[in-house]
Order: sequence, then structure tokens, then C-alpha cells
Amino acid sequence: MNGTLFCIGVGPGDPELLTRKAVRLLERCPVWAAPKTSGGRSVALSIAAQAVNPGARRMLPLSFPMTRDPEKQDESYRRAAEALCACLAGGQDAALLTLGDVSIYSTAGHVLARVEQRGFPVEICAGVPSFSAAAAALHLPLTQRREPLLVLPADHPDLAALLRFPGTKVLLKAGSRLPELKALLKEAGLLEKTRAVLDCGMPTQRLWHSAADLPDALGYFLTLIVPEGQG
Repeated sequence: MNGTLFCIGVGPGDPELLTRKAVRLLERCPVWAAPKTSGGRSVALSIAAQAVNPGARRMLPLSFPMTRDPEKQDESYRRAAEALCACLAGGQDAALLTLGDVSIYSTAGHVLARVEQRGFPVEICAGVPSFSAAAAALHLPLTQRREPLLVLPADHPDLAALLRFPGTKVLLKAGSRLPELKALLKEAGLLEKTRAVLDCGMPTQRLWHSAADLPDALGYFLTLIVPEGQG
């Protein structure tokens, strides 16, 4: 019998934010697969390992290059799916770990689709998204009553127009283009009111209650929250 691939959202950084279901599935799976950086480190794996002792489990590092080239991206998804399918075909269950939640801008979603297309059973375990944890750290409600919520990648090509939409705006992975984002927010009259969280849930977490106080150079895991009713 083939094994099952469990796509598990491990949350943004704090191992206490793993769900009970995520912990149960991590304990069940003999194979853990997770993206690795060019230096060989895996943030998702380090979070999971703080909640469940890896023990003698097989670790399957997956490489996803930081590129916008769709052909290179597809090739990395194909290689990851092939490695996982080899485990599943041998009858082993595998846990594919991803930061935050699997359904929100997750590389794991591309791999999951390819594994499922090959006929292997797949299950998804929801995780706590980074922006929910960031709002909690800031003591900030994301929405109230009938307010909309826009969750956007920080490199969205129409970001300047979307900032004028009603509702709270969340900008994910904003660190790589922070000077440009600060300029857009200032032009829209939103810079002072925008909140920020860096490395949410990790030991290096930092909070800002005004984006005007942000330095121009920060790490990759920066979340900006633009509250409703501003600008």
C-alpha cells in the first residue's frame, strides 16, 4: 500500500502554535520533508522539532531556489514531488512541512498538486497564518463588523492601487523591498499608522507600531498591517 502525504502548516515560528492535529501527524510520519535554505537550514523543520522529537525519522530536505523563473520553479516542484512519491511508493507516510498555513502563498501547494496528480493520497493540516499571529502580537484586531481584509504579497504589481481599497491590508514578506513599500505607504498617507512584525513567533521577533520607525533593511519575514479606517 502507498503511504499518505500529510501537508502540515507549522505556523509562523512559535512551536506552541502547532495544532494538536499537526503534532499527532508529525508523531505518526516516519519521513519529514521541508524546504531548506542555500545554507542547509530549514525554519519549518526547526519549529516542528521543538514540538516533536525527530528521533530516528528520515529527514528529506527540499530545495526551492529563490527565483521568478517559472521553468526553474516548476523544475524544483517536480524534483520535490518525485522525492516524496518515492517515499510514498515504498509505503511510508511523509509529512511535508510548511511555514504558516498550506493554503496561503505556500510552495507546498505546488508540490502537493503534483503528488496528488500521480495518484497518491494527500491530506492537508491547517496551520496558524503569520498575519494572524502578527496581529495577536500587536494586540490588533484585523477586522471588525463588515470590514474586508486584503492579504497581499508585498511584490504585487498593483499594490499602490490596492492600498486605496477599503479594509485592512496585510503585506507579506515585505523585508526585501521595504524602502519602496515605505514610499508607497507614505504617498497613500498610511505610513504612520502601519504596524510591522519581524520574525513573528521566533526568538528574534520585533514589533513596530508605526512603519515610519522601520529601518530600510530588515529580514525576509516582515509582515506589515495597514489597519482599516486609515489614509
